Amino acid sequence: MISPTLFRLDAACSLIVDRDGLPTYLETPNPRNIAFYERHGFAVIGSSSHGNCPPVTFMLREVVRK
Repeated sequence: MISPTLFRLDAACSLIVDRDGLPTYLETPNPRNIAFYERHGFAVIGSSSHGNCPPVTFMLREVVRK
């Protein structure tokens, strides 16, 4: 679960990058977060794991043109 504080920060960052015409990249080690980010325009672009660590999923949100 993403905390409300982080959600508000993510929303604020999305407004800034949309305004500036920038793509957004993130990494999440929690597979439960993937669907949340997909609902907000992110797509999985890869993943990586090392040793006994959980896999980290890489996600990208393309530029949103208004």
